[in-house]
Parts: sequence; C-alpha cells; structure tokens
Amino acid sequence: MKLYWHFLFVLIVVFLQITLFSFFTFHSIHFNFSLLPAIMFAFYNKKEKAIFWAFTTGIFLDIFSPLSFGIFTLSHLVTIALLSYFVNRFFTQLPIFLAVILLYLSYLFFEILISIISQSWSYLLFINPILATLVGTAIFLITRRLFSKNEYL
Repeated sequence: MKLYWHFLFVLIVVFLQITLFSFFTFHSIHFNFSLLPAIMFAFYNKKEKAIFWAFTTGIFLDIFSPLSFGIFTLSHLVTIALLSYFVNRFFTQLPIFLAVILLYLSYLFFEILISIISQSWSYLLFINPILATLVGTAIFLITRRLFSKNEYL
C-alpha cells in the first residue's frame, strides 16, 4: 500500500480509538486498539510498516492523551521493535498458537511499560492484554485468510 493510504488508515484508527473505544472502559482501563495494526504488520514480517504504524499512532495518541507527551509513542515503538525483532529473527510464518501467545505478551509488555513510564499501577493490568488477545486473534485469523499471499499488506 502507498504511504498516504497507511496514513489515512492511521487517522481512522486513531479517530476510532479516541472517539469510540474511549467509551468502553473497565475500571478506567481503555482498550488500546491502535496497537493492533502495528502488531499485525510485525506478525507478517513488515517491520517498516509496523514501525510506521507504531510511531504515527503513538504521536496522535500522545497529542490527545492527558498523560505526558511521548508515553504512547515510546511504548508503541519499543513494543513493536522488540516484537518485530523476535518474529523476524525466529519465524518465517507464525503459527496461530504462537501468534496468540505473542499477542498477549506484546500487550502485557505495552501495559507494563505504560505503567512504569506513567508511574500509575493498577491491579487490573491484565485485562487489556486479554481483551486485545481475543480481538487480535480474530483479526489475525481474518488477515491470514484474506492475505495469504502477503501481497496486499
């Protein structure tokens, strides 16, 4: 896809994150939908696109977030960089069970990183990774089926 299409989709995802998904809270925990596309690109060995998505969604979320500027950008970039390195180094095609585990661990790492940087801990730290794993697994299965040739990503 062209860069401007990615940027348009980033804007749509961030807009949905800020407007729609911010209303779905569980004890003040918000589901971070904006990290999922970057994780999917990392799963399909598209490191440049994953980093682009992580950076741009992080910047836009930082603009609209009440937290200190840079928390989301840094957390997105570190999470995606580690995930991309791990997937690119050890796997050519990711099995579904490993994708589910990596999805959960990526979101757990992201939540822990946000908690460390913002210095706000919650006992409900594991809710967002569980929800992200459920939604992300469905998206992974759909994208794997639709883009099996890997030419459209």
